[in-house]
Amino acid sequence: MSEESRQYEDVDLATWEVDSDEYWEPDAPEPEPKATTWPSRVVAFGHWASSVARGLLDIRFTRVATRDLLPAVYALGLVLAVAIPIALTVLVFQWSIFAGVLFLLVVAPVMGVTIAATIRLCLELVLSLIELAGMVDDISTMGAELQNSLGDLSGPVHQMASSVRAVQFWRFKERRQSAKVREMRR
Repeated sequence: MSEESRQYEDVDLATWEVDSDEYWEPDAPEPEPKATTWPSRVVAFGHWASSVARGLLDIRFTRVATRDLLPAVYALGLVLAVAIPIALTVLVFQWSIFAGVLFLLVVAPVMGVTIAATIRLCLELVLSLIELAGMVDDISTMGAELQNSLGDLSGPVHQMASSVRAVQFWRFKERRQSAKVREMRR
């Protein structure tokens, strides 16, 4: 085994893991929910309702109201997930009692669950897209900072490269070889 390979055998991988925490912060644990009283819930609902109203009345789109509106949209979606199968069941009962009972017991529950799940998945997709947009913005900021850092680094690197080129120690070897060639020709 060479001396260089023995040098790397002694590296403790545990120290690398400690160093990696410097760059990646673990997700903060979620706080435990506190028991709230009815007056504080009413106040919180009032704040949420006013935020939703401000979001709906903002015709210039100066603020993003998606997170505020999602609970209201989901609640309306759940109402529709129940109302649509009920309305269709009434229509099917008017057509035939046997078909109405079959629709009520088989199709309506599946339809309601499917509508509710579809609405939930679409709203979670919207939330994921919002989070992704935030991450892309963070990555863009990091890229700009990296570009600035690399720009600051390029000056010293070019200076070092020009200093190395000025040394030209390899030309001594070329001169010796060309002198030997000249002696052989004589």
